[in-house]
Amino acid sequence: MTVQPPLPLVPEDARAVGAAAAIVEDEDGGRVFVHGNLAYAWDAGDIAGRRLAAVSLVRIKAATQLEVAEAFGVKPATVRRWDGWLAASGVAGLLGDRKGPKRKSKLTAGMVAAIRRLRDGGASYRAVAAEVGVSQGSVRTALVLADADGDAEDPCAPAGSDGFLQPEPEPEPVSGWGSVSGQQSDCSATTSVAVTVSVAVQAPVLTDPVDRGAERVLARFGLIEAAPPVFTPCARAPVAGLLLALPALAGTGLLEAAHAVYGELPNGFYSLDAMLCEGVFRALLGQARAEGATRVDPPALGRVLGLDRAPEVKTIRRKIALLAEAGKAGDWITAMARRRVQACPEQAAVCYVDGHVRAYQGTRRIAKTHVPRLKFPAPATVETWISDAAGDPLLVVLAEPAASLAAELRRLIPELRAMVGDDRRVLVGFDRGGWSPTLFADLDAAGFDILTWRKGATADIDQHAFAAHSHTDEHGRTHTWRLADTEVTLDITDGPRKGETFGMRQISLLDTAATRQMHILTTRRDLTPGEIRYRMGSRWRQENHYR
Repeated sequence: MTVQPPLPLVPEDARAVGAAAAIVEDEDGGRVFVHGNLAYAWDAGDIAGRRLAAVSLVRIKAATQLEVAEAFGVKPATVRRWDGWLAASGVAGLLGDRKGPKRKSKLTAGMVAAIRRLRDGGASYRAVAAEVGVSQGSVRTALVLADADGDAEDPCAPAGSDGFLQPEPEPEPVSGWGSVSGQQSDCSATTSVAVTVSVAVQAPVLTDPVDRGAERVLARFGLIEAAPPVFTPCARAPVAGLLLALPALAGTGLLEAAHAVYGELPNGFYSLDAMLCEGVFRALLGQARAEGATRVDPPALGRVLGLDRAPEVKTIRRKIALLAEAGKAGDWITAMARRRVQACPEQAAVCYVDGHVRAYQGTRRIAKTHVPRLKFPAPATVETWISDAAGDPLLVVLAEPAASLAAELRRLIPELRAMVGDDRRVLVGFDRGGWSPTLFADLDAAGFDILTWRKGATADIDQHAFAAHSHTDEHGRTHTWRLADTEVTLDITDGPRKGETFGMRQISLLDTAATRQMHILTTRRDLTPGEIRYRMGSRWRQENHYR
């Protein structure tokens, strides 16, 4: 048995009115289809029938006022006005003539032209009024009409498509000034005069965003991949300054790396780009958590995203859950770090590693640890941050509170090598939390140099071994210290290399009071003592970043 192909629900030339209706208008009149069925029709020139169809679509909830107004070429206020007329006087009320003040019949196009000629000839208002037989106020009105700026009505303006004057469309944003030429005619006279009008084309102060109701319906059923951004022109917009962050956002490679790792989100209204930009913009507004979306005006944030409104909290959490289920957050961060290293290879010659405790806000049961900001124990996670020579973040990983910095460093060795992307040796600096001779040997075998403070009691260096060493930094400033350059041997007490020794270079620092010595250990033997001391002190750039 053959299957008959389905018939099209609406004609091909129909315009959608929301998700349920469509409209066709031609020289014969108009027709409205609801769910593929012909519901309303009117002949050409049938004003009341056209308005009745528009109001009925809103009343049966086949489309919203905004969708009906856009389809019928009017403003939403006009649709509401029709609804009021229909409720007050029935269908007959939809025939109402154009209401409002009319222009004075004496000010015909010929009289306006005559008044302009007399004024151009130097005649006073009183003389012009006496000459043409009108009041001085009418003379001023005629001159305004002659020098109209494009906003004045024509005395015999033709009716709109449904028989009454349509509201003026809002101007498109155009820079500069332009001139428009046209004709102004009188109903009772055939005389016409050419009028040149200078129109200042300006953007409205704040326009309503483009209605995306139809796309939201399609997205609800998964029929579109995502809603593309559409921006409406306006002179001012709340939080529009967020757009200044777009160049910096593009420079981080956040969006490109996300697409390379995750691909795309499932079909829906908000795309992966929209969700990531929303998260960055919300963070710049001081609301880093998803719940902060309730404290940001959704339409205002939606404007800078090119949408009608920003996503709600439940949508943000649902999208984050989809990304979390993929389990590729580490790959995403590593991809951005690799991009950063490739863009600034000189900054990646030195990497600083440090751990920071962050209070845990989730629902899982995890161990408590001391949170410095709270100054008491609380559920928390340890974030291990890797920064470049300037202190800018490159990589971050999470760990349980019990994890030590030395254990995290050992676990990060493959990720560090993947981030660098080649076999070059990178100087890794960290504080005493990473002290472990076994770790030093492992890092050296993996192709990394070590830079750290020496931990534990040790004998002081003879003060005669200290000498003045200087280093000029990248800003042209010269630093001078009293340093001693010696060699030390460390015993490996654990792991498969237990019982072996590991030799390192020791740079000792003598403070200005000559009462305390501090020792820096490193495997870099090509750098001067002054540069070793400077690189170790630069680790505070990472701390300053957190502050």
